[in-house]
Order: sequence, then C-alpha cells, then structure tokens
Amino acid sequence: MLSGLGLLTNRGDWHVHLDRPENGVFVARDLRVRYELVAEGASVAQVAEERFEMTAGEYRAIVHPASSLFGDRAVQWVCGEEDGKAYVDGICYQGESKGFDLSAVSGIQVGAALEVLGPGEVAIPSSPVWVADDGDQVELTWADAGLALSVPLRAHELH
Repeated sequence: MLSGLGLLTNRGDWHVHLDRPENGVFVARDLRVRYELVAEGASVAQVAEERFEMTAGEYRAIVHPASSLFGDRAVQWVCGEEDGKAYVDGICYQGESKGFDLSAVSGIQVGAALEVLGPGEVAIPSSPVWVADDGDQVELTWADAGLALSVPLRAHELH
C-alpha cells in the first residue's frame, strides 16, 4: 500500500461540521500521522534508516517512510509501543501550542508505503520517493512495488 497525506480546509478537528475553528486556524502542540498495529504482543523496531517493522505473532507490517516535509519542516519518523499497540509516527510538528492555518502551508509531502508479510516473506528493500513536482501536485512512487500516486502540495477546500 502506498499512502500520501492530503489536507482539507474548512473542516472540523474531530468532526466534519461541528468543530470548525472560526478563523480556520487549528491550535496544536502535536501534529503527526500514525501507522498502528493493535494486537496482543505487538512490537515494533526500526530495522533500517527508512524502514520499521511491526510484528504480531507470525506476521509483520513493514512501514517504509518516504523522506517527508510538512511545509519547511522535515518530518521525523519514530516508533514506539504502548498498551498492546505498536506504532510508527511521522511527526510534522511537536512543541509549544501553535496555530496552524493549513491553507497557508505549502510543500506538504508526507507519505509512506506499508506491506504486510507472512512467515518467510521478504520485505521490499526500497522506500518510496517523491518525483515530478508540478507546483500543485507531487508524485510519490514505489518503483519496486509498481505503485505511484499523486498528492496535492497544499491543503484544499472541500465544498
């Protein structure tokens, strides 16, 4: 699976209609994307610079992050475990509470690939890469898996 982050404006934080900020600015001290495995005995490890392995029983979920940006910030990829959950996070922002006007953030390139493997299956050795930026969209490709998708570089208003 190949995934890329696309953001929408004029929507709520938790609900599409009920909690829209009046000025379009969301306040956050932590902004991240998460890939999560919930299972008894779930665990995770970083197995290469751009590869994380979550396991549960005989199965593995491999997260291959692309080198990612959220505006002018490099996204930091980290992993952890808590309460029967293993996770891989792409941290777009973490710090003091700050206002985010998503319509003003440009250069959003946050993406990763995910593969689920059974016993004895070997992970794809590469990670996806960003190519073909045309100013409005950027393409994320994972050539070894034969996958590609286009992702908007800016948040869009949904009518």
